[in-house]
Amino acid sequence: MVTLSEKETKDMSILFEPKSIAQMIVKNRLVRAPTVEKMATDDGGCTPKLMDLYTRLAEGGVGMIITGGAYTQRNGKGLPKQIGLHRDEVIEGYRQLTERMHRYDVKVITQLVHTGRQGTVEVVGETPIAPSAVPNVLGIPPIAMSSKQISEAMENFIRAAARAREAGFDGVEIHAAHGYLIHEFLSPRTNRRQDRWGGSFENRMRFLVEIYQGMREHLGSDYPILLTLNANDYLEDGLGIDEATLIAERMSSLGIDGIDLTAGTWETHFQMSRGDIPKNYWLYIRAQGEEKEKIEAKLTHMAEEVKFKEAYLLDYARAIKKKIQCPLILVGGLRTVKVMEEILSEGPADFISLCRPLIRDPEFPNLIRRGLAERSSCINCNLCLTDKPVTCYQMRYRPPHF
Repeated sequence: MVTLSEKETKDMSILFEPKSIAQMIVKNRLVRAPTVEKMATDDGGCTPKLMDLYTRLAEGGVGMIITGGAYTQRNGKGLPKQIGLHRDEVIEGYRQLTERMHRYDVKVITQLVHTGRQGTVEVVGETPIAPSAVPNVLGIPPIAMSSKQISEAMENFIRAAARAREAGFDGVEIHAAHGYLIHEFLSPRTNRRQDRWGGSFENRMRFLVEIYQGMREHLGSDYPILLTLNANDYLEDGLGIDEATLIAERMSSLGIDGIDLTAGTWETHFQMSRGDIPKNYWLYIRAQGEEKEKIEAKLTHMAEEVKFKEAYLLDYARAIKKKIQCPLILVGGLRTVKVMEEILSEGPADFISLCRPLIRDPEFPNLIRRGLAERSSCINCNLCLTDKPVTCYQMRYRPPHF
């Protein structure tokens, strides 16, 4: 049984100290990491399932929720039943969602994304577009974007951000990581252009910078705009920590309100979420014939290098935090309360972002506050991160408090 003194001590934890992002005050330092839910309507609208998912998260005590990526135009959709903010008709449904979340004193940010070359014809409905015609992980060559398509894509990001504000979201997050469209412009691996949108570092930055500046012009100086940024692509000729630090420093100087640090692309998928590789799912559900043998060999080779390690992006956070003036949000294998508290106390991050622990148990923040959890019961099996609706597939192993 938890005594009053124990509860008071836990309430004094730095995890439960308020912290501001721009003018927005977040009640504690625990953030629900953006996680694609796959629970929207076929055309991106809000559903009762999404409402239930986010209500459980809000009730669980997290201070800020960042939604899974909301696509900004139809050909930017990455997965079936993904959230979309590409049309005005979805605004009312998401306004109902944010109103419900605000009853719990939770801040709600929506992440905005275009899937770029990582899309598929089946989902996108056409050949994917990208800065350059570099084939994706499935070997599909995208169409290199025209100047007109680049302008349209930027405008659609800005319009989606305006819809987010109208729907009551407390801020937006620009997704410039994980191999999606903005990241494709940033990375020399995927941006082979020789015009004003490619080549030099400044040119590769231009697409992101102009999207941000357009959003800021339309949304005003007080509306929080965050940035999801890769610290490392884990790919030859991709982004590494040196250029990532320069990007973070530049965006901070331009006034971005927070950096949400991550790593990996769909070509290095399990570097994003280290732990077990659900080989059986990918081999026996998704692969056939020769493809099956290739995938099995690749996954077997990869298993050791993506072995789980707590706080596996911490060194990158230390490097970037020194160069920015805005708060840094850190994700990546954070499981133990003591480790989270030490990171916040020592200063390489201002917020702790949790993905799989909150899939496992949305109540985790409340359990920490009540002194009932010292670490997450997530076993890092990664079954939750397949292409099915997000849920913990290990719930037969119940968390200790059930």
